[in-house]
Amino acid sequence: ARITMLSTLALQSYLIFLVLGVSSVLGHIRLDYPTPRSQNAQKQGPCGDPFWQNGQPQTTLSPGLQTISWTEFIQHDGAPFRLALSVTGNDDGFDNWILADHIPHGDGSMKTYSYRVNIPDINCPKCSFQLINPMTDKIQSGSCCRYPDSMNSSAPTCFSVYHSCANIVITGRNDPATFPRNQPTWKGPYARESADWTQNGSSWWLNPSADIRYNPTSCFGSSPPSPSTIPTTSNVLKGVLVFLGLCVFGAIGAMIFVLMRRKMLIKKRNADNVEKHSFLEMDGAE
Repeated sequence: ARITMLSTLALQSYLIFLVLGVSSVLGHIRLDYPTPRSQNAQKQGPCGDPFWQNGQPQTTLSPGLQTISWTEFIQHDGAPFRLALSVTGNDDGFDNWILADHIPHGDGSMKTYSYRVNIPDINCPKCSFQLINPMTDKIQSGSCCRYPDSMNSSAPTCFSVYHSCANIVITGRNDPATFPRNQPTWKGPYARESADWTQNGSSWWLNPSADIRYNPTSCFGSSPPSPSTIPTTSNVLKGVLVFLGLCVFGAIGAMIFVLMRRKMLIKKRNADNVEKHSFLEMDGAE
């Protein structure tokens, strides 16, 4: 019996060690796509892992809607997410290129999240993609915290934030320095922010009509934030697309007019021929 008890204790210790070991290696969250620089999320910002080192994976992204995915390995109910870019050739300026902020947490269990964002139409051969996860479940209930370089707020700095970054190439057309972008109105502070996510296969997706729960709402004044995105095309490109669309519609309209006109001429010519033949027949009969 003593040997059995010792074996049970040893097994329990091994399992605890295994769980703690895996969580320490993987971190609390990790980007899945784009492929992260490492498998371990870092508390040290902005990325923890160095920028574009030899041997690190790279992901090429086209402008437009892209599905981003990440996995949570340790559950933190109410801890929201933020997705951002750095386009400066290092890991600076993530606060200037926020793709989506205040993405609510899916409480209840660890899961793989999938979320669609607009990748801007920029040419960036050496960009960084960042996922952050402020641990708002660790702050005092009924309070909020701010992430460094977020909006001006009297809230204390979030003392625990996990980061996961990826090296990406964006194959757009515009210079990031001149590309117009609409930043989300809210760039912090963060509270406990949760919503219901729907499972589809191995991933969980946020329902667009999901009721986002904030605790407390007083962190945001009268208008709580919602996940926001920046535009995918520049104003110039939008104008070009509108012009091309008008040209296409104009060409189609002209083609229809020509076809209808030709049909009318053929019909008139046939009518003239019938009339001419009738006249000749009458003349021959005489």
